[in-house]
This record gives sequence, C-alpha cells and structure tokens, in this order.
Amino acid sequence: MSEAFAKSGIQEQFDFLLRHPQTRERAFMFVSKGEASESLKVFPLIERYSAEALREFAKRHVGIQVTMEQLSMMLIGDSQAAVVPLIKILPTDKTLKANQTIPYIFGTAVFKKDKMVAEIPGKVTRGVMWMRNEIREYTSTFKLTNEKGTVSLNPVKASVKLIPSIEGDQWKMTLKVKTEGSIVQNGTMLNPMKPEAFKILEKAFTNDVKKRLQLTINVVQKEVKVDILGFATAFHRKYPGKWEEKKDQWVEMFPKVEVRMDIDAQILRPGLTNATGGVPEEEVKK
Repeated sequence: MSEAFAKSGIQEQFDFLLRHPQTRERAFMFVSKGEASESLKVFPLIERYSAEALREFAKRHVGIQVTMEQLSMMLIGDSQAAVVPLIKILPTDKTLKANQTIPYIFGTAVFKKDKMVAEIPGKVTRGVMWMRNEIREYTSTFKLTNEKGTVSLNPVKASVKLIPSIEGDQWKMTLKVKTEGSIVQNGTMLNPMKPEAFKILEKAFTNDVKKRLQLTINVVQKEVKVDILGFATAFHRKYPGKWEEKKDQWVEMFPKVEVRMDIDAQILRPGLTNATGGVPEEEVKK
C-alpha cells in the first residue's frame, strides 16, 4: 500500500482483502514511499520480481515482519495499534538499465486504528523488534567509555519480558531483559581473558543495551505516543478488572507509564585469542 493510502485509512479495503477467499492471509504487508505500483515495476538483479525480493527481506527479519493476519490482529488488539515495514526504491546505479533496482526496507510505519500516523527509523525499529521478541540473533557493536575502539558480539540472543504493575494511580512496566553473545572482534586494547577487563566489557555491553532500549522507549512513548510495544496486552492479562475500567483512557495513559529496566547482559566467550589482532602483546592492557 502507498503511504498516502495508509494515512487516509485502510479499513474498507483491508476488510475486503480479509473476506475475499483468494487472498492469502500469510502474505507480507508493506507501506511504500510514493505509489505502491512503482515498487512493483522495478526489476531486481537476482530475484525474478520485486515482490520476491521483498518477501526475502521479510523472511530474513531485515525489518518488522508483518502478515495480513498479524496486521488484522494488531488492529483489533487492546492497543488498536499496528506496525508495518516501510519500503522505498533504491536509486538506480548508472551502470544498470532503467528500473533495474530493488525496493528495500528502511523503517516502520506506525498505525493508530486504521490510519498511519507516524514512521520510525531503522534503529528504533530494531528496539521495537527486541521488545516484541522478534529478533533471534544479531550482531551488536558498541564502544567503551574510557577506551578507544569498538567491540562486536555475534551471535547475540535476547529476550524481553514485560512485567506490569500498578501502584496507586501509577501504572508501571518493568522490562526484564536477558541477552548474551560472544566476542567476534575486539578493537580495544583490553584483554578479555583477564577478569577485570572482562567485567569492563560486560558493563559496556549492558550500557549499550540500555541505551538502545531507552531510545526506543523515548521515541515510541514520548514522541509517537502509540502503544506498539504490547504494554496494553500485558496490563490486560495481569489486571483484567483494572483494564476494563481504564481501557478507554489508554491513549492518554500510555505516555505516562513509568518504564524500568532489569538488564542481564552476559558475554559468553571472549574469542579464540587473548589479545587484540595486530597489536603487540606488551601494548595490550591486562
């Protein structure tokens, strides 16, 4: 669907697609910058059609993966909010023929009821995927506060559990995060085989996870102000009575929910070498 169509409201046409017997409910959904038809006119170098290229992007979780069925369930859920990957056409290289390019995923469209109300960039999208437990494995690269260089972990696995609580009139959400990974590249002068250096690396990893999630919360809760994180569902499950009383006020309540983080970030393996590649042993910090 095009961005203009998504912003005008998709209820009528989407209802038709869901009811039509020939429509596949497992088909992936996308919102395109510009006319949707333009994304279908281009010719990828590898796949036969642009639709196949987009399907492969979705399968590899390049962005949020949303089927027609999932979009339907989100729109009728407790928060009545949804997310759909945003696509645009990659500029054609001068050496290629006209239209010989691909559409690619670059962010996420945010829906409130049946209308697109905002978009979020790729970095925030990854945070949303984290909180929705839609990322299996990924690479994490982060910097250390008092050290030059970066450290990369792979594969990194993460799970986030939403734990709601109500204290008086204050609704709170605790993000219980468990993530772990192994060092694949150490660009710092620290020796990860040493306990003190290893603790510094784990602390930096924890801070990086917190920073990524805090960015997502700030954008979604304070700027977009649409619950695409599943907070409403978590409160409904734990406090069904309270939810029935307050559900009509959720739009105003969501930005005011106090969010806390409980992060358990571990580095499982320091790698096969005990020193930074290409750095003399005597220069590596113990």
